[in-house]
Amino acid sequence: MFGPVSGKTELEKDQSITKMFQDKISKGLEKKGFKVLVINEKGHDGLIVEIRRINTSHRYAPVVRIGFVSAQSVIKARCSSARGKYERNYRAETETSHLEDAGRKDKETLLNYVIAKVLEEMIQDKKLIECLRVTNI
Repeated sequence: MFGPVSGKTELEKDQSITKMFQDKISKGLEKKGFKVLVINEKGHDGLIVEIRRINTSHRYAPVVRIGFVSAQSVIKARCSSARGKYERNYRAETETSHLEDAGRKDKETLLNYVIAKVLEEMIQDKKLIECLRVTNI
């Protein structure tokens, strides 16, 4: 991943996606000057991130021998603070074509790309950051 959310993101099949998102979001917010505390109890002001969709799809046109791989990622962020609430969905998707059937590596590359894009978009959201500044996370 490129941008403020710390280096390259590499999601592997045995990795906890929840932990990866938590780590990347925490690092991105820390770079913006926040002190991040992870609280797993309800009723606290702060940020809740919900992973709505992460998927890849593949289609192959055998007549022209072209394969298409697409990836999509959607997350929802909700901030609750003394000033009020802010909520937004962040979405990224991409598609690429190949002369032959795409391999697993192509799918992983696209998936990592869209995950990086939604995280970067979330960390760059000025309204979300302003909501979090009020909560002093």
